[in-house]
Amino acid sequence: MAFTSGVQSWNKDKLFLVGYPIHQITGCKLPSNRQVLCALFCNLRTVKLTVRESAKLTIREVFIFWGKARIPTKHEQDAITKLEKLHAEWRSLQKDRKKTSETAKNKFKQFVEKLNDLFDIAQQDALALMKLEEDKAFLVKQRQKGRPDSMAGVDLKLSRAEEIKAQKELAKMNRQIQEETFDIETDDEDKLEEGKEEEDTEEDSIYQELESLEEMDIPEEAAEDPGPSESKRMKVSFARGVKEILNMKFSIVLDRCKVSDRNATRILIATLEALNLDPLEYKVSKTLLHSRRQMFREQYTKNFLDKVNIPEKEPVVVHWDGKLLPGVLKHEQCERIAIAISYGEKEQLLGVPVTASSSGEEQAVAVYECLQEWGLPNTVKAMCFDTAASNTGRLKGACVLLEQMLGRELLHLDAITISWKLC
Repeated sequence: MAFTSGVQSWNKDKLFLVGYPIHQITGCKLPSNRQVLCALFCNLRTVKLTVRESAKLTIREVFIFWGKARIPTKHEQDAITKLEKLHAEWRSLQKDRKKTSETAKNKFKQFVEKLNDLFDIAQQDALALMKLEEDKAFLVKQRQKGRPDSMAGVDLKLSRAEEIKAQKELAKMNRQIQEETFDIETDDEDKLEEGKEEEDTEEDSIYQELESLEEMDIPEEAAEDPGPSESKRMKVSFARGVKEILNMKFSIVLDRCKVSDRNATRILIATLEALNLDPLEYKVSKTLLHSRRQMFREQYTKNFLDKVNIPEKEPVVVHWDGKLLPGVLKHEQCERIAIAISYGEKEQLLGVPVTASSSGEEQAVAVYECLQEWGLPNTVKAMCFDTAASNTGRLKGACVLLEQMLGRELLHLDAITISWKLC
């Protein structure tokens, strides 16, 4: 009797036309439609995930096989959409499983024949992008009926060559980032003397001027045969002045014009010389300018926050919207989210922070941190947003997550409704 019930339970897990769910896709070929559907149903029925989440996990597992085969694939979202369509086709056939007409039988037969075919997620021009003829031939055979041919072991020679190429590209990218961000021209001495601080070219010119001076007040202790390091330290002490030249307004102008610390040092020294002033009397060191500019930025931000006076009992509406914008470096894009508030007839921009992605969780965290920084979590009464899924999602939408972080429900004001009412 127990054996019979076990058989019934085993047959109950069998899927219509497909087979049994599988926990992992295996084999030495690219996954078929049947394997992908079985893995999808495992996530649906065993792990209890939604169709979208199950498809996402399954596609990521499928990408592993295509990555080993070195075949360019579609975007992840396109592959997920294709799997969802396959699942929807199966659902449509499942509803007609009791039909006995010839049309229904032909549909069942065609679907079963398609299950053993390749779940093709290759790029449209994959064959043109691939360089190795062996990989091209493998993809062509996998697209045939029965998916002949299979993947062999890892090509150690090719893997090593790709690893070396990746290391070279990474090193090249790091060099470009250093040049574009800090505007530093490295020389052979900088490579040999690691950990040693770079000296400005302006200071080198100052040293030459100091050496050309015939009369110089040198302490008696330093006059007794100083070593090379001590003489260099002595020159640095003479080169540093005591007069301030950088103020907050000047620092803000340099930031707005995107002038680096090194270029700012050059500009200041050239300006002082044009005004017939001695650069040795002023603080124009690159390191000192860097620290002073950071201090002025902090002061400016603090002064700006102090000027904004939002009444504690004033109800506040928080607005946000994300956009993909160019980053600081060339050929780089980053996701930024603009966060603002409105109260009464006033509006205030809180910030435009960078987020890792445009997901609802990332946006909710950015908005909450911005509200915390301005001390507004307790005054927010409503949210204004567009109707994208990342905002209005039932489980992982930014609105739901933000309400959980604030610990209370808020009034939802979608941007489409507001614009319609204004019109």
